[in-house]
Amino acid sequence: MIAEKEWEEAKRAGIQILTPASENYPKKLLDLPKPPAFLWAKGNLSLLDNTLGIVGTRNATLYGREIARSWGKGAAELGVAVVSGLARGIDTAAHEGALTGGKTVAILGSGLKSIYPQENKPLAEKIGAEGLLLSEYPLHTPPQPYQFPARNRLIAALSTQLLIIEAPIKSGALLTANEALSLKRPLFAVPGRVDWPSFLGSHLLIKEGKAKIATALEDLVAGVSKKLSFSSKDEPLLALFGETEKDVETLLALSGLPLPHLNAELMRLLLQGKIAEFPGRLYKRLGI
Repeated sequence: MIAEKEWEEAKRAGIQILTPASENYPKKLLDLPKPPAFLWAKGNLSLLDNTLGIVGTRNATLYGREIARSWGKGAAELGVAVVSGLARGIDTAAHEGALTGGKTVAILGSGLKSIYPQENKPLAEKIGAEGLLLSEYPLHTPPQPYQFPARNRLIAALSTQLLIIEAPIKSGALLTANEALSLKRPLFAVPGRVDWPSFLGSHLLIKEGKAKIATALEDLVAGVSKKLSFSSKDEPLLALFGETEKDVETLLALSGLPLPHLNAELMRLLLQGKIAEFPGRLYKRLGI
């Protein structure tokens, strides 16, 4: 049971305490053998409808962090919320990128009033205001080593698809990957240099056929973004292109679409080979 003081403090902080009986308890968590009996949530729970999990090592290379930040931003711009664990390295980069492009979800291995690592407290506050913070632990629960593997199962369960970026052989990211596989979540991994130890776990997942190789964001979002609904006014978007390039601002004005919706439609046209993208996010229709 939760003490009345905990409920009152959570309410003052704008934090919901959910149980599996709650109407807005995340249904994806019910796929777990033992879903959390209680869940502390601050932010927009509807972000969990369409998600991409991104995880990786805390001791990430610049290459890994750049991919996490760039792909996190791109996924969020397509209306796909990025789920990660607020850890140093890959998680932090993915959250930062997703906040630039839209929304993100952070799953904590501590209470929402005991943010870990400490340097990510400003990031957590921003996620709570613009995205979603989640924890299965009471507000002031300090971080303990055993709580992070438990946290990883929530990341796997809440991810529509899971992307591994830079995982050593022994890492929490591989634990998350195994949880995703047990839940039948699609799994992807980014390759790195063959002589980088921090990518050996990622390469093993690919080699064993457990994860599909991901060399571009399109490898993942082509499947996820199909879940986005398109209205009839999306189809004429192609007609807005003339013989010259058009930037996103112009297309926004001409189409009247929300930015995430426009980005999803542009990605669809790119994948179909109907338009080309140039530096500065300029787009041109092909075949005219």
